Amino acid sequence: MPNIYKSPEGEQAIKNRYRQFLKHWPVANQHLRAPTREGETFIIASGSECAPPVIRLHGTAFNSIMWMGDIGAWSQTFRVYAIDIIGDAGLSAPSRPSYTSDAHALWLDDVLAALGIEKASFVGVSLGGWLALDYATRRPQRVKSVVAIAPGGLASKNVLLWALPLLLMGEWGAQKDGGED
Repeated sequence: MPNIYKSPEGEQAIKNRYRQFLKHWPVANQHLRAPTREGETFIIASGSECAPPVIRLHGTAFNSIMWMGDIGAWSQTFRVYAIDIIGDAGLSAPSRPSYTSDAHALWLDDVLAALGIEKASFVGVSLGGWLALDYATRRPQRVKSVVAIAPGGLASKNVLLWALPLLLMGEWGAQKDGGED
């Protein structure tokens, strides 16, 4: 897939502006970098390290800044990991693997391993919602719950037709893998 940026200057301008926004993150946080098979992944961690982990995945052509408005509330109860999706307008690697393969699931495996997380809840918007659902169908044992807000791309994989009924059946349904690998 092509690079999201139209020019190196545009890329630098967006990244500089992003770094400025990060200075105003409303709660205490850590900036983490996880090595993955797709390149380095940038993560903003907020909330108590003892709290249950929640992975937040942003929408396409955006970054983790989208979570600034509600991170205060979420980080009171959870250890929130706002992850810049690879290949998007954040600080993660520019790698953009195919969405028809398991590359993004493998990437998330690497991210969770780097964070020392065995199982987490996922919240995603648009592309992030699709990635959360895709991961839940490929790795149900690693996913406690999923909130997918306007998940993009579902029609192309017919994920909703078979994943949603299984996810609605609780732990039993989440452990069933009716999808393609």
